[in-house]
Amino acid sequence: MRDAMCRARSAFGALACFLVAATLLGDGPASGASGGALAPLDPALFDRAAAAHLLSRAGFGGTGAEIDALHALGLEKAVESFLDPTRAESAPPFTPSATGAPGRRELSGLSKEERQKQVRSYREEDARQFQALRGWWIRRMALTTRPLVEKMVLFWHGHFATSQREVRNSYLMHVQNELFRKHALGSFRDLTRAVAKDPAMLEYLDNNQNVRRKPNENFARELLELFTLGVGNYSETDVKEAARALTGWTFRGNEFVFDRRRHDPGEKTFLGRTGAFDGDAIIDIVFEQPQCSRFIARKLFVFFAHEDPSPEIVEELARELRDSGFQVASVLRRLLRCSEFYSPRARGNRVKSPVELVVGTLRLLGMDPGAGPAVAGFAGRMGQDIFLPPNVKGWDGGRAWISTKTLFDRYEFSRVILGIGEADGRRPPAKKKKDGPPRARGPLPPWDASAGAAAILGPDFEKLAADALVEKVIRHFLGAPLPEEPRRKLIEFCAGASAEARLRGLIHLVLSSPEYQLG
Repeated sequence: MRDAMCRARSAFGALACFLVAATLLGDGPASGASGGALAPLDPALFDRAAAAHLLSRAGFGGTGAEIDALHALGLEKAVESFLDPTRAESAPPFTPSATGAPGRRELSGLSKEERQKQVRSYREEDARQFQALRGWWIRRMALTTRPLVEKMVLFWHGHFATSQREVRNSYLMHVQNELFRKHALGSFRDLTRAVAKDPAMLEYLDNNQNVRRKPNENFARELLELFTLGVGNYSETDVKEAARALTGWTFRGNEFVFDRRRHDPGEKTFLGRTGAFDGDAIIDIVFEQPQCSRFIARKLFVFFAHEDPSPEIVEELARELRDSGFQVASVLRRLLRCSEFYSPRARGNRVKSPVELVVGTLRLLGMDPGAGPAVAGFAGRMGQDIFLPPNVKGWDGGRAWISTKTLFDRYEFSRVILGIGEADGRRPPAKKKKDGPPRARGPLPPWDASAGAAAILGPDFEKLAADALVEKVIRHFLGAPLPEEPRRKLIEFCAGASAEARLRGLIHLVLSSPEYQLG
């Protein structure tokens, strides 16, 4: 067993070097001309590899059987299966307590020690609930029967980035998460309006402190720069006037409130329009700008396909967005059917985010991660702490996911989740960071090699010759063939190892391969 693991680690080193070169130095395969921008893929070209690509991007990947089932549907029905609003959700819900820091009324008349005790009690309870929330969302993504919805919740969490570090209220973070889920494939305009009134966002970007005598520009600036228009498509005057219009938008308890006394009712001039605008009017004017649809259309294409869409592709998606009343489902229907989405540039040339990697691996192994936050902690160490984005920009993504440290953390995750080197997958408890809640580690659910392998590879997997076992593992975890040289090395690794050692080591190597990391 020990010798087999040493050979696995040595082989991983070579694969890791190749991955770094591929993601940080190379440009990846070039695509040809877009050929009509969003021209749909010829249905005859929707082969098994195309189905695997769709399953990876529109969801979190899937097993060989799931790829085969999707392929059998054909292009049109396969895309519609992700967009079907009637599909039932099987993952369990989360039922939080409506926590909130004790206010002045609750603390009035108490001694200093009693006040500190109440505040400390709230923070401890909220920290426990926050960790439960993190574990629940990872589990939901792993078990969901509506993967595109959860993929869009993840997208909106990065787009309208909000962090527990500043909000300090796990209940409000859950409310926002459900808001993203409700509007996941719906109207981007309705979602933007709802987020502008969301207590977590109001707290995070200080609009609860935006009052007529001292306007706070934080939310107004990010509304224009990061959420709807992008840099260069508004002026500083527009930011100031938008902030005036948004005065009085606050919350009390856990609900949005419009405080008329704090609102500036005066005339404003915003993006070339003049009037006594309030926050709703500002959002309406923003969505009248052609750049708004282009901004979000480009971001959606980059998230699902590749980082370099042509201006023609962006314009066609933006037109679809405007014509549909900013319905995200309409844009994704066009995007997931177009030939550019299935082009060489889009396939195998995008680093999986840590959450995509973690959730996809759980789904492929047939594992229920349980309700604990340990698996979310792994994604955090790889660079994507859910509910704790680094700043209001969210995560940069792409090649920024890969560094010397995070590459090792990716390797470490697959090692621990497979139970290689640690019998029960236990990790030392994390120390509390000064800038936020602790990153819980704790025990990971063990992967049952015998039962798990039988479920995904067939009951006779132990009797397979090395080359046949390698083919089954590649088909299940990658969905597409490997080049001859890495395939040969995997077969050599299997030779002579005990059944369980070669199975765990083989899967570990495939999960550490460039093809798996790049999706």
